[in-house]
Amino acid sequence: MTHTLLPLAYAGPISHWVPICKQQPILWEVEDFYQKQTYRNRMEIHAANGKLMLSIPIQHLGYDGHQNYKDVQIANEFPWQRNHWLSLKTAYQSSPFFEYYEDDIAPLYQDRFEFLLAFNIQVMKTICELLQIQAPQETTKIYEKDSPHHDLRHLIGAKTAKATAVCEYTQVFSDKNGFIPNLSILDDTRITADERHTFSGLSLKKGKKQEPRGSKDATTLSSLIVHFLTFSSSMDGQTDGPTFLCHF
Repeated sequence: MTHTLLPLAYAGPISHWVPICKQQPILWEVEDFYQKQTYRNRMEIHAANGKLMLSIPIQHLGYDGHQNYKDVQIANEFPWQRNHWLSLKTAYQSSPFFEYYEDDIAPLYQDRFEFLLAFNIQVMKTICELLQIQAPQETTKIYEKDSPHHDLRHLIGAKTAKATAVCEYTQVFSDKNGFIPNLSILDDTRITADERHTFSGLSLKKGKKQEPRGSKDATTLSSLIVHFLTFSSSMDGQTDGPTFLCHF
């Protein structure tokens, strides 16, 4: 069976989540080398002053060499978890849905993680649970430069991977900064409630608080992503990445 080969990012941008929400067979790349300036340890959110990058500090080797991604350790001597959580709360606590996800996401910034890969796996599982979709479990066993799968590993580059969002949704600070495309999936789970034709109107998982007023006719975020976004023909492994097309 052919899978979609995806990089495992830190709460990756929406371009990473389209095939996941479409429930395509996913194969996580975990046998590659760690590279700087990628979404492996970076997340981008929409803050009051515009795009804000949150970066996880890592333990660097004492020599000039490559580390395997799965061996990269987090530099926990820095208060990165506290800083990231404060940044998320400051950016999104005024949105209608923040309080409904706060208790699920907070442990990610309270529990100590030694390895970056283990942390990113837990982040991915938490987000999948919130989106009410099954978390992909399969990982690569060896690294293959030329993979037989649908290779989207280029999307990991924070500097090189690009995505064009034609379908805009309401962001907390869009009135001030305009729309910022392809932010972390966490940006899409904290937007305003009454956006029937975009990404909001979330359907909370069972056992959580009741939904805010005005969202009773909403479907899940994952189904909205599937319904309103499709990969264009540019999803061919080029560094330009996906183009999002709306279907109203």
